[in-house]
Amino acid sequence: MNEPSCIRIFNDRKAATNAVMVLKNAGFEAYYKEDRFGELTLKTLGIRPRFRLYVERQEINNIAKFLGEQLKW
Repeated sequence: MNEPSCIRIFNDRKAATNAVMVLKNAGFEAYYKEDRFGELTLKTLGIRPRFRLYVERQEINNIAKFLGEQLKW
């Protein structure tokens, strides 16, 4: 990924993993990264964990359009 941009922060790994899978299945590059302090996770420090969802910066508008279509009722 050339220019990753964080588009969402999740509070649990399962939700972040599901978001990555949805985007990858639609043909977008995506990954998540857990917030840490060096080798320590936030959870080990007594702080609620956070997982940041990253996508290619150039694809943000296409991803927004895709997600908007998915959320239509």
